[in-house]
Amino acid sequence: MKLIVATGLNSEIGKDNSLLWYLPEDLQFFKKMTTGKNVIIGRKTYESIPPSVIAKNDRNWIVISRSNNYQSSFTNTDIIVAGGAEVYRLFEDDVDIIYRTLVHNSYPDADTFYQIPDGFKLIESSRLLTSVTGVVYHNEIWKREVMK
Repeated sequence: MKLIVATGLNSEIGKDNSLLWYLPEDLQFFKKMTTGKNVIIGRKTYESIPPSVIAKNDRNWIVISRSNNYQSSFTNTDIIVAGGAEVYRLFEDDVDIIYRTLVHNSYPDADTFYQIPDGFKLIESSRLLTSVTGVVYHNEIWKREVMK
């Protein structure tokens, strides 16, 4: 199982159910990594996705909610956990790979955070990139360390 997340320098991921930045390149990366996959996502995060994205029906959205209004089924075993923070923590023990976009900025007003858990090792890191919106970021891949 894999996890995909974008964070600020202090592990910030959102405020008031919204992203803290607009990073079109990261949205394209998210699309590339999740298209055709089972995507586990929290209800609030799911409801924040534009209806036009949901309507494409190119992912199997598995919505986690405290209510019983959402139902999904797994169509294959390629699963990506896509947040929010509570959902990330819920599946932390099942995840082997984390794809993180690290936005090189701090967001003091953030109210939602996610840190890479202990037991993961950084195995790949891109060079610094600058979005068309001027946001500086880089991509990372983290892998669970095998305990011997």
